[in-house]
Amino acid sequence: MRIHTSPLRTTILTILTSFLLSLGVQAQTPAIDAKKAELDKVVKEMGTAANKDEYDKLLVRYNALNSEIRTLMANQGSANDKDKACKVSINSANESLRNKDYSAARTHAQKAIELCPDNPKAFYALGLAESRLGETGASISAFRKTTELDPSYARAWFSLGQAYVDAGKRSEAVAAFTRAGTEDSSYAKAWYELGNLYYNTKELESALENYRKATQADDTYYLAWEGLGRTYIDLHRCQEAIGALENGLRDKGNKEIAAAWFYLATAYNQCEQFEQAISASDQCLANIDRLGARKKFVRGGVHLEKGLALEHKGDIAGARSQLTLAAEERDWRDRANWELDRIKNN
Repeated sequence: MRIHTSPLRTTILTILTSFLLSLGVQAQTPAIDAKKAELDKVVKEMGTAANKDEYDKLLVRYNALNSEIRTLMANQGSANDKDKACKVSINSANESLRNKDYSAARTHAQKAIELCPDNPKAFYALGLAESRLGETGASISAFRKTTELDPSYARAWFSLGQAYVDAGKRSEAVAAFTRAGTEDSSYAKAWYELGNLYYNTKELESALENYRKATQADDTYYLAWEGLGRTYIDLHRCQEAIGALENGLRDKGNKEIAAAWFYLATAYNQCEQFEQAISASDQCLANIDRLGARKKFVRGGVHLEKGLALEHKGDIAGARSQLTLAAEERDWRDRANWELDRIKNN
């Protein structure tokens, strides 16, 4: 026979129901949702309990479920707090990297790894910090861990490739850059660096293939066009070199434009278009001060190319002047002096 509900009992049920509803405003997990559904059932059964003994048993069950739910929610809150702290540490590491405070970046990244050891971004930040600090082996380890946690992380594969280059591990670098490009075919820089690796070992057809992929991924990537042009020059395919280098010159604002003009002058000389070679040389020299590390190399090379073009135009004095300037740069000294001797003997 069903028992009558007392005012006190009604109050208790109201409180229980209010508590149950309050759980709904918090972020839940499947485990909490399951316990909550079970608690809902117990509350309903308490409202229709046939006698006090049955009610008391249900109340015991209610209290147990209540405790379990609170424990689950506390654990969830702790996990959420840890995730938040991890994100803060990763953001701090990235901020330190931007500020070039690499020791601080390492510390923040290591803290993030303690908080979230399965987060690939934490290991990636550590890899960048170690790389900037000159710890190539440590950076390789961090980037490898990043790619283990997230095999599709193209940027991590690229950074791993750079670290392998720094360590002198060419075959590993080739594999890493290839994987970066495979994971993200639009990653022009990965294909460009792969092209450089092949170019440096005179595997020119493979270099061409990868420079082409870089330009297909980003047709405004002037360094890739320059790489393509250089390689065509080495293969004595001067017209294709001219086409590639002219594409690289579309961006008039790039700071490397002088190098493209130098290689274009070289291609014009190879195609015996000497007026164009002189004009390209002058454009190179007009922009030479914008170059960074390659400035001396390009300056010597373009004086040599202009000298050769002037010689073919019959301006021997001008040719000698340009070749003498080329000989001032160590990279071109032997070649320029050889050309000067040749002109003198002729």
